[in-house]
Amino acid sequence: MEYKEFIKAGEEFDTFINEGYFGDKLKSFISKRDNISLAEYYYLSIMSFIKNTSENEISEIGKYVESFFYLYTDAIKVNGQAVADILTDFMRGNKENPESENQSSFNEFAIAHRDFVRKFNELKGQTDIKNYEKKECANLLIKSYSKGIELAGKILIPCILITDIHKNKNYSPYKIYSMTLFNKIELFNSLTEEKYKILTDAINRKIRNAEAHLSINFDINTDCFVLKLPKKDKIELESISYSEMLTDFYPKVGRLIQSFLFSCQLYYLVNIDLGKYREITNILLK
Repeated sequence: MEYKEFIKAGEEFDTFINEGYFGDKLKSFISKRDNISLAEYYYLSIMSFIKNTSENEISEIGKYVESFFYLYTDAIKVNGQAVADILTDFMRGNKENPESENQSSFNEFAIAHRDFVRKFNELKGQTDIKNYEKKECANLLIKSYSKGIELAGKILIPCILITDIHKNKNYSPYKIYSMTLFNKIELFNSLTEEKYKILTDAINRKIRNAEAHLSINFDINTDCFVLKLPKKDKIELESISYSEMLTDFYPKVGRLIQSFLFSCQLYYLVNIDLGKYREITNILLK
């Protein structure tokens, strides 16, 4: 069976949805998937997000989507089919290496995010939050953020490969996959002459420098995340406030992931149903 790892990961995610893990709305939506076209499914997915999201957040997502579109456009002029293949292979893997699928990484981030949001909502509004509850919620945020950083690093692989279509450096997917997050960011920024820094700036510099030895703990006394950074022959500490992590670091990584997925879906729509594509982009990119 081709793409068996992708299929297995997809079936696992569907199981969680059908068990109600992500709520009744998504469960109901997925139950209709087999009766509609892929174009309709993508359209309804994005429109559901738009319907349930603030105008400010839609605007922020739109900025990232627009950057992905400009990135793709440069390469499409050289080889549009190669762009389509790279974007398709991101989730499912490719025939030569189906194990390179990223559906499983998306699953892990989605589950971790759901766990954090559930705990955060449980504590929101409480006036007497116990220290262990605060620590538990912070640890769930760290876990979800770390899964997001992992997925963001993988998203840089197709970004580099697509840039390479017109730069003609002939980077292999495996070589890029093997790079550290820091080196992927440096390579992408260099190849694109920093035209798309909005994408790489979504990953905070403190985090990207420490990613290979990522160590973050939450201090209940200061309400700060303490990041251990290796510096030459010693370890140095950097503090990130809970508020900064919650309102800046974490949302930016989420926007990068969400907008990349939207950009892939919209790339499909523009070739299959231009009307639906225009309806969505008139909202996202206004």
